[in-house]
Amino acid sequence: MDKRPLASVNLIAVAPARDIHHRWSLVVNRDLFGTILVETS
Repeated sequence: MDKRPLASVNLIAVAPARDIHHRWSLVVNRDLFGTILVETS
């Protein structure tokens, strides 16, 4: 079984005037039973 993620996305929101800097990461994988899992951080 391939261990690589199906999809990986990094999102960054920056607004210096409002002093905002956020970062998100989304990773989509399949578990052993074929269920799609979405992990966020």
